Amino acid sequence: VLEFDLGIDAHAIAKVAEHLTRSEGIKTGSDLLHSLDVFRSLVENDSFGWSFKRIVSLWGELAFLERLLSNADSSLKQLRCVQAWQSSAIHCQDFCFTDSPVALDVKTTTQKSRLHEVTSVDQVARQEREELYLASSMIRPMGPEEGWSVVDLLQRIRNDLSGESLELFNESIERLDLELEACGAHYFSERNNRPLRLISACDVPGVSQFTPLPAGVP
Repeated sequence: VLEFDLGIDAHAIAKVAEHLTRSEGIKTGSDLLHSLDVFRSLVENDSFGWSFKRIVSLWGELAFLERLLSNADSSLKQLRCVQAWQSSAIHCQDFCFTDSPVALDVKTTTQKSRLHEVTSVDQVARQEREELYLASSMIRPMGPEEGWSVVDLLQRIRNDLSGESLELFNESIERLDLELEACGAHYFSERNNRPLRLISACDVPGVSQFTPLPAGVP
């Protein structure tokens, strides 16, 4: 059993541990520590606190969840939408649907071009999911009276939910340990003429060329 102080980013550790469990052979705590050292330079800069990049990412996930809920015409469908959102769980896709082969990862950018960063090969090449997608969202910073903050989206979603769905959503948000001041200070809206685009993982440049990865390559 490995113990980490509260200054260590639990999500980064979970990501590395998840990759280790997918490889063959018996892995120990030493393997995890070694992997953390290798990836430290990649995760230290952006993983601590609620940076602008992390806020943008959450905004995209919440906007997508709200879009799903707008098409849910029953309380059961609402619950399935909330259950699909992985929130802070150990995952590579942001939305994994129960009893369905479909999973997708929401990529959100404030740039004027549709450029996204894929941080894990599992986001585009997971054997247990038959249909993998990237949901590409393009947004831009706005003023308080023109756009919506993460806090605004949270409240709108809560207003649409009730019962078990609302309870599960609130639990998911609580696990995120939001910095409400930071999350409420940035406002965004979708870019004009740049609608949400669903991209099949196999159509992402490089995926078919570099996957599956050779044995032993994380």
